[in-house]
Amino acid sequence: MKLSYEELVEIREIIKEIARACDDGAVIIVEGRSDEKALKEMGIHGEVRFASISSDAEIVDSVRSRFVILLTDWDYRGNKIEKELSRKLELNGIAVDREYRKRLFRIVGKEVRTIEDIPKLIKKAEIELEWQGYI
Repeated sequence: MKLSYEELVEIREIIKEIARACDDGAVIIVEGRSDEKALKEMGIHGEVRFASISSDAEIVDSVRSRFVILLTDWDYRGNKIEKELSRKLELNGIAVDREYRKRLFRIVGKEVRTIEDIPKLIKKAEIELEWQGYI
């Protein structure tokens, strides 16, 4: 399955929304440095914390009174991190957004399972859609 023009537009809109949230002070939690690199490739340059490097307690302490966006992978490990970390953050009164992750998965989940693969998927879709005359 390939991304449609509408799906590509929706992914771009989600990316813009995440970038705006970061501009407003949100912190993004990803699994590792390759995910941060992917975010930057997509134009998201906000503050990032790494679930694979820091303990849950360290993450909770570092994001107190901040809005948090969870963008973990859509595999067993990523789902486990998302579930456990969001619970711990919310128990500490920290606002957590999981919707961006869900919205992205709804679009890219049939193609990729990791955050780091999204830029490649976007590039591939842009090339194919441009070749077909859509963009």
